[in-house]
Amino acid sequence: MMIAHYVHRLPADYDLGLIRSRASLRGERWSAVPDLYFKAFLVREAGRLGATANAYSSLYLWRREDAFRKFLCDGGLDVVTRSFGRPSIRTYVALEARRGPGTAPRFLSTVESDIPVDADLTTALAGEAAWCREAASAPGTVAATVGVDPRSWWTVRISIADREIAERSATRYEIFHLASPLLDTLPSAEKSDSPPGTCGVLSPVGTASFSGIDADILLGGDTAPFTVMDMTVAPGAGAPVHVSFHEEKLFRVTEGALLFLVGEDRMTVASGAHVYIAPGIAHGFSALGDSPARMTLVSTPPRHDRFFRAMGELAEPHDPQEVAAVCAAFGQAIVGPVVTEPDPPRR
Repeated sequence: MMIAHYVHRLPADYDLGLIRSRASLRGERWSAVPDLYFKAFLVREAGRLGATANAYSSLYLWRREDAFRKFLCDGGLDVVTRSFGRPSIRTYVALEARRGPGTAPRFLSTVESDIPVDADLTTALAGEAAWCREAASAPGTVAATVGVDPRSWWTVRISIADREIAERSATRYEIFHLASPLLDTLPSAEKSDSPPGTCGVLSPVGTASFSGIDADILLGGDTAPFTVMDMTVAPGAGAPVHVSFHEEKLFRVTEGALLFLVGEDRMTVASGAHVYIAPGIAHGFSALGDSPARMTLVSTPPRHDRFFRAMGELAEPHDPQEVAAVCAAFGQAIVGPVVTEPDPPRR
C-alpha cells in the first residue's frame, strides 16, 4: 500500500465554494478507479481548524504502487496541474490501514513525526501499526492508516472521522468528498490479520443464493486474502453481463459447461477449463444443457462473497433499484442481460 498527499496554498480571497463544486463534480469519477482504497478531497480554511491560510489538498491510499505510477504516467495529475500548478507530492509506504465503525467522513487529520536516529526501527514501526489499529477502533472513526517515508524516516498518522481530532500537533482538514472504491475491503479495527479458520482443507463458512446461482462461500470476509466460492448454476441461469470495477477473477469449471461472455467474445467453457477476468472487463455466464453446471471462483480483493450475501438477501423478483444499490455498494455494474445463446455458426 502507498499513501500520497499534496497541498495547494490558496489566496486569502479564494472562493472555497469552487473547491466544493470541484469535489462534487470530480469526486464520483474516482469511485471506480482500480486499486484505490480512497481519495479525500480536503480543504483548510483560514481561521478554522487551526489554519492560518486557505489550502486545497488531496490524500490518496493506493492498494498497489503501480496504480499510483499509472495515475502519474497516464495523465491523472494533469487536471490538477492545469488548475493549481504541479504539486510537490509526499509519498509514504503504508504500514497499516484499518476500516473503523464510523460512516460519516467529515474530517481528516495528519500527524507527522520523525523516528529518532537511535530508536529501534522494528519497535518504532510496530508501534505505529498498533496506533493505527487503536485509532480505527474509536467511535466515529471511518478509517485510519499510518505510513513511513524511508528517505527521511518520518511517519504520518492519518485518521478520517465524523469529528475533529483533538490532538494539538494534528493538521486538520475538512473533507469535501471522500471517494472510497475499496475502503470496505480494508480489514476492520476489530479483526486480526489472519484469515478465518485454519490452513488446510476449506469447508463452507456460509452460503448465498439468487437468480439460479447457489454459492458455498469457502473463504471471504474482512481479513481473507481473497474470496473463494463454489458455485452451482441452474440450467439456463447465470450472471447478467456486468463489470466488476476492482476485482480480478479466476473461474474454474468443475462440472458441466457454461457459456461465457468476456468483453465481446463468447465462448463455451467445459469442465477443467479456466476463465480469467481482469478488473473493468464486462463479462457474464450461463449454464448450458439440461443439468446444473458447477465452478469455483477465486477473486481479489475479497469482497465478492459479501456481494453475493447482499444479493441473496434481496426479495425475488428483484427490484431493479435495490439491485443497483447493492451493485454500487460493492463496485459492480450490470450492463446487459444473461447471455443464453452462443453465436450462430458462420457460413
